[in-house]
Amino acid sequence: MLWLAAALLAVDVSGAAVASTQSLANSNAAESEWFVSTDLVFQSQAGAHGWRLFIEGNSSPHRNGVSELFPQANADVGTALDCRGNGRLQVSELVYVFQHNARAVEVGLMDLTGYFDLGRIANDETTQFMAADLTNNPVIAFPDYTLGIYVEQQITDKLTWKTAVASAVGLGDTAKRTYGELWDLNAEGRGTFVITSLDATYQNWELRGGAWFATEEQEGRGIFATASRAVGARHWMIRAGLTTNDAEQNDQFVGIAHDYTWQRWTLGAGVSRLFSESEESRTQLETYLRYAATDEQLLTLDVQHLDDEIILGGRLTLLW
Repeated sequence: MLWLAAALLAVDVSGAAVASTQSLANSNAAESEWFVSTDLVFQSQAGAHGWRLFIEGNSSPHRNGVSELFPQANADVGTALDCRGNGRLQVSELVYVFQHNARAVEVGLMDLTGYFDLGRIANDETTQFMAADLTNNPVIAFPDYTLGIYVEQQITDKLTWKTAVASAVGLGDTAKRTYGELWDLNAEGRGTFVITSLDATYQNWELRGGAWFATEEQEGRGIFATASRAVGARHWMIRAGLTTNDAEQNDQFVGIAHDYTWQRWTLGAGVSRLFSESEESRTQLETYLRYAATDEQLLTLDVQHLDDEIILGGRLTLLW
């Protein structure tokens, strides 16, 4: 058990604290809102064995605020809530990591988006886009933080295969949002979520394609793809997805994003479109301007267009 002692002693700590505000520019349909969140990540690797602990907390969403009327406007809102919809501090990931040669296996409480919904401009609502549809692919029915197993196999230095099998119901998907409910894998209607992807790099391109399905009450299936490219100070990313649920309702998604960095300034712009038979279709546009006072202190101004509303936002991010 020497590896365990070494892993407990050699711990890397990182995290972020975010304060954001949003308001409507052209109506009084929702009240202006301030929101605060924090992330703490503890991780260690000793030889082939390691672990990762992710703790996050956030303030409560504002009643009648922008996030209540437009939940897609800020992907950072509502990631750690109790059964009453109030913010809380919670353990979101607790994972055992095994790495040997070209293979990695992770088991525990995990965030599957961190393995599969990736790209140069994706899955980072703390420093990049605030809009949910420009952060994650909305037609992949990822469970919230869930119990599962993840396997990664590096086929070549440019090609990687990934797959995961997990409970289709995560912590935030349960009725009371408790860990006891999360562990009840035999609960009635509790399904399984399976996802796999093939990731490739070619010159300055990152390419990803995959498929997923879920069973029981969460029944559905879909395919997805992303392509991102870096050219000097510019990043481009295109993503798409197609899904069908148990009622044979089809949803399609496509999004494109771009950012450009000059000295300490970064300008980002993106647009996404959800064509949906299971919910209301929507188009989301966002432009942001980020200034890095230091590498760890970022200030972002943000403008979105969603459902005929103009949403103005600001965000202060502290990294460590």
